[in-house]
Amino acid sequence: MALDFYIPGTRGRFPNRIQLIKTDDQLSMKLDITLFPLYCDGCGHFFPHFYINKGSKKGFVGETICPSCGRSIEVTDDGTMVEQVYINEFPVNFHNLYLLDWSYIEQADNIYDGHIIKALREKYNKFELNYLTIDELTTICSSASCVQVTGDMKFQTDTRFAALPPEINHWIEFLYRCGVDLPTYVTILQSAHDIPSLEGSAIWRMKHLDKYLEQLPVRRKTIFETEKEEIKRLKARKKKN
Repeated sequence: MALDFYIPGTRGRFPNRIQLIKTDDQLSMKLDITLFPLYCDGCGHFFPHFYINKGSKKGFVGETICPSCGRSIEVTDDGTMVEQVYINEFPVNFHNLYLLDWSYIEQADNIYDGHIIKALREKYNKFELNYLTIDELTTICSSASCVQVTGDMKFQTDTRFAALPPEINHWIEFLYRCGVDLPTYVTILQSAHDIPSLEGSAIWRMKHLDKYLEQLPVRRKTIFETEKEEIKRLKARKKKN
């Protein structure tokens, strides 16, 4: 068990990730979050760096001291798959804090004609554990929908925490640019320039071939094609009688 400072570039084998779950042909996901911000539940001090959960023993991850008031900060979790942690018994739910909830993926999927969940389904292998890092999740969903992400936007989803990990900001930017209905508690801390939509581009047509073909004018049949169909229909009727 260990609660360590996060130093950029040193996370190694402890990435924030999801696990794709398939039940009765329906996809969903579980979270396994290792990197998170910290605050003091006593004085409200926000720790300016992130912490890594490198494992827990009987739910105990580790503890640190608030540099502002000296209060002991104890971090615990629920076990192997970490979907929330407790800061001195106050829950921090990552479905809410990081907007990592399957309902957001379903919203984005509805907006983009089912291409997002289809792409995630193609990644699923029943013989594997089906883990995806948050960066991989964002890349797959962005590619399937042709929604571009700048990586420059920053968000706040809880007033206790002044910053979110970079890959979480990227994920929320994807949802934002998709047009997903974000909760009212989400605040944009840093905006970014608008990105032109890829809809209608060659990349978009490759990923949305069915929709593209629907937009093309219907080719009128020649008189020979019409006659062939009529003869075929009459032969089928005669055979039936």
